Order: sequence, then structure tokens, then C-alpha cells
Amino acid sequence: MKVLRTLLTVAILSSSAFASTTTCPSGDITLYLVPNFSCTSGNLIFSGFSYIGTGNPAGGAIPASGVNVSPITVTGAEGFQFVSGWSIGTQSGGEASFQESLIQYVVTDALGIVGAIVSFNGGATGTGGATATETFCLNQNTLLGCPAAQIGQVKATNPPMNLSGSASFPPATEIAVSKDIIVTSGVDGTASISQVFDQYPQLIPEPLPFALLGTGLIVMGLIRRRGAQRR
Repeated sequence: MKVLRTLLTVAILSSSAFASTTTCPSGDITLYLVPNFSCTSGNLIFSGFSYIGTGNPAGGAIPASGVNVSPITVTGAEGFQFVSGWSIGTQSGGEASFQESLIQYVVTDALGIVGAIVSFNGGATGTGGATATETFCLNQNTLLGCPAAQIGQVKATNPPMNLSGSASFPPATEIAVSKDIIVTSGVDGTASISQVFDQYPQLIPEPLPFALLGTGLIVMGLIRRRGAQRR
């Protein structure tokens, strides 16, 4: 019976592993910039957030409070939607303008992340351009010193009109992410981005009912074996 109690305990602990106790909130990104902040979406854990906004002309940068975040909860491909008014045009006199938001964080998953997807709603006219680029380092919580073999990148652009990009890779339990959202006017143009979407496909765990069924079959087998030995 000791073995039976042990296996049942494992089954209960396994079921609790599928419960999400802290979910990623919706709101501006300042909610995510609290020291030691982390949140979950599905099986993914997000942490280590930072944000930097820059722009030209001076004062044109979008502050953290101007970028809204909503979790994407597609099972097995969770991530984020970033919404803001990235929009720029050429200054009087033909001087180029830009707005840029750099967002960094770490994604972890014990079973393994196997891809990254970036897409956006963005347009441009004339010499303008809109780009969302995500650089990531596999199995590391920082891009600093990341080995070349572990670095990857996905990009969405307009122009050329390529509104989504994706990458696949061997299962990684941790990914350091740096997302660069930028609109530029060039010498005679405009550019804008309203939404950026990021998703992280991952290995799907065995459904809990089947996992518990397997544990139950093991328990029944042990009980029958012990009964046979006592006869």
C-alpha cells in the first residue's frame, strides 16, 4: 500500500502542475516592469521584462505607459499582443523621423519551446518603413554573450510587405527575447504600426486524463502482482 500511496501522490502533484496560478495581465506594459515580476500563460512563464522607447524628433518616443499588452491564450502557442500608436512622418525640411520601442523578456517552459512567430499590422508610404524584429537566444536568460549557434531572428516588414515571420528550432526550455518595433519616415514618407503579435509554439504535454490513466494502470498492475504473490 505504500507504493500505492506514493503513486497516487505523484498523480495529484502531476495534476497540480497543469494549474495556472498567476496569469499574465492585460494593461500597459508598466504592469510588467515591476522588479522580480513574472506571469504565466498556459505552460509558459514570462519574466525579466524591460522597455526602452526612443524617437526623433525629441519628445516623440512612446513611453511604457503608452504600450498596451494583452496575453494571447491560444493553447500551445501562447504569447502577447502589443498595441500602441507607432506613427511617424517626414519632418519639415525633409529630415527623417523615427519611433522605436525595444521590449525584452525571458520565456521558459519545462517541456520545450519549439518556435517563435511575429506578425503585425503596419503600413508605410513613400520612403517610410515599418518593422517588427525579434532576436532570441535559445536556452539562455540573456542575449549578452549568447553563442552564435543559439541566436535566431524573426521579422515582419512593410515594405516589402511581409506581415509575419516565423522560426522553428529544437525544444528549448528558456529563451531570451529582444523585440525591436520601429517606424521610420525616410526623407519623404510615413509609417505606422498599430499591433504586434508574438507567439511561442511549444511541445504539448500529454493530456492529464491519459497521464492519470497511465498511473492508474501501473497501480492496478502492482496490486494484481502483490495479490498473485500472496496466493
